[in-house]
Amino acid sequence: MVETEDELPPPDDVPPPDEAPPPDDAPPPDEPGSLLVEDVDAPPSTEDVLFLPPEDDGPAPISEADFDAAISSEGPRRRRGSATRATTAGAASSSLGPPANLDLERALLSALLVSPNKAAIALDAVQPEDFYDRRHRLIFGALRRLLQEGDEQSVDIYVVLDVLEREGVLGDTGGEDYLLELVGVGGSALAAENYARRIAQLAAVRRVLTAAHRIQARGYERGVDPDSFVSEAQQDLQTAVESAVRGHYVHIGEVVGDVYREILAKRDAGGDVVGISTGFRDIDRKLMGLHGTDLFILAARPAMGKTALALNIALNVARGRGRIAGQPSEHPRGVLFFSMEMGRDQLVQRLLSQLANVGLSQIRSGKITVDDEVRLREAGEELAELPFYIDDEPALSPVDVRARAKRVAMRVPLALVAVDYLQLMRGTGGRGQSREQEISEISRSLKGVAKELNTTVLALSQLNRGVESRADKRPMMSDLRESGAIEQDADIIAFVFRGHYYFPDSVDEHRAELIIAKHRAGEIGNIELHFDGSRTRFSTMEDRFDDRYAGQ
Repeated sequence: MVETEDELPPPDDVPPPDEAPPPDDAPPPDEPGSLLVEDVDAPPSTEDVLFLPPEDDGPAPISEADFDAAISSEGPRRRRGSATRATTAGAASSSLGPPANLDLERALLSALLVSPNKAAIALDAVQPEDFYDRRHRLIFGALRRLLQEGDEQSVDIYVVLDVLEREGVLGDTGGEDYLLELVGVGGSALAAENYARRIAQLAAVRRVLTAAHRIQARGYERGVDPDSFVSEAQQDLQTAVESAVRGHYVHIGEVVGDVYREILAKRDAGGDVVGISTGFRDIDRKLMGLHGTDLFILAARPAMGKTALALNIALNVARGRGRIAGQPSEHPRGVLFFSMEMGRDQLVQRLLSQLANVGLSQIRSGKITVDDEVRLREAGEELAELPFYIDDEPALSPVDVRARAKRVAMRVPLALVAVDYLQLMRGTGGRGQSREQEISEISRSLKGVAKELNTTVLALSQLNRGVESRADKRPMMSDLRESGAIEQDADIIAFVFRGHYYFPDSVDEHRAELIIAKHRAGEIGNIELHFDGSRTRFSTMEDRFDDRYAGQ
């Protein structure tokens, strides 16, 4: 029998209001699973009082009739918000059982089976052992392994069935019929992380209850040593409670050590780059490299080259040719590039143009020489080996970006997440959400991604037309569209400016500026850049003559 928390009967040792309490010498009720015992000489066994069976076997199944009632076809729609009390073998007839919500477990599995690319965000919030139903444990375990090892686009019910069959546990999960039933539950991918957190919370409660009842059973053992019993009881409860409290607090001593090592790294680097190099000498000097948890806003008017500069930086990071703490990087650095404006083919054409030193127009038209073909083939082979991921789906929400970034981070440590561009994203508030609220949500979420994944998020942004009406066309922070939240959340705000666009007769077409308007951890100022429009490639003025810094 499965009951909701608000329908639970009173505890066994509290009589109903209309009944007189039993006499003092009345024997305790002879009820299976009761926590009362007849006398001290007949202690209950550990299995009788535990809410959970041994972890190796998972929770014991409840009776067929009660279980069917617990997982009725209405699934999460019946009482989505309520936890349930599921009866275990140790308390088969008891009105109280371990807290579990089978509806939520089914809803989460449904979301993962139907929309694995969106629901994968929940993988870090719950563990297989957090599921009460053993069938759900096995199914979630298979899904988790598939999503961590492969492409979420290739995960569906039949792939999961194949994995379960190869592992010899398909029969234990209810087979194809039960997985098809889960697909029909209708769990929401957007709510998957909330499902997962609630499942984990209920599992934590069960662990505390299990520890408490193990302590009770141990206390009834003959010849128990009081001192040993109290010590072990304290340890068991402490372990259970600590597993239930999942926080991110740390003792300051741990932080001091990290900060001290960072100071020494800066000293050893001679005050040079201490983060991940952008591949641009002057930019690295100003910013001290890219740092995890930073939200870097790169903004410009159209046709200034912000996508080109973002691609240049992303390519340099992925190639690992920059420096980390002043030393050459020996490890691949993952890059995820969200392109909501250009398609993946256009991005790769630009990357090939930069790497092979072949004009973009030549690549697009196919008018290449034999030497060009050789360089393009070599560049393509190098690109294919880089930890560089492209997502060109349009109009992504902050939830989409976070979920996909976490998926890639499971494969390779992410040094950079680039979003091109911020105003093409959509909020999750629907039509009732103003554009200012939408941008605020997006900006705040991107900063959250940077902190959660300990990576730099490079978000491109458009500028409003106010720049066009001024004599000095150089942009300012107030030119950012819907700029309030962006200015607040960003750690770095930089503008790409090419005067030749406005003054073609008086400004060199190759001259560009990167204007650092905000730098939370350092200095601001202007950096002079060289722009090669035919190859959509930026370089610092020094690096025009010595490209070894960027690994060209």
